[in-house]
Amino acid sequence: MVRYLPLGNGKMLLAFNEDYRIVDFYFSRFASENHSADHPFMYGISVDNDFKWMDRSQIKVMDYYDHTMVGNVAYSSGGVDFESRDFVDIYKNVYVRYVTASNNSGIKKNVKLFFHQNFSFTGMI
Repeated sequence: MVRYLPLGNGKMLLAFNEDYRIVDFYFSRFASENHSADHPFMYGISVDNDFKWMDRSQIKVMDYYDHTMVGNVAYSSGGVDFESRDFVDIYKNVYVRYVTASNNSGIKKNVKLFFHQNFSFTGMI
């Protein structure tokens, strides 16, 4: 399966699939087990109580930001445009997703973001 936007710092590595779901999450040791273990970490959006898990039909752009190791993903849901910047800090083992939303409709929207992690820890540290 193709992996998109691999992000890492030498100790932590994660990668997405075509639906912007984290499908690889490695931490701590080289060649250690995949802590997502075939259970993707999901990302969902609710706009005016219309909930959808993120998938490729919503994505407009999925690439690195300006020649950096920062993932840039543009997508829309419920008439609201979103842009996410994903990165793994180079000094600390922290993964960050920074999300901005743009509502150009002139109508007030109720937006909620949902993050679902399904870690699988099978090995001894």
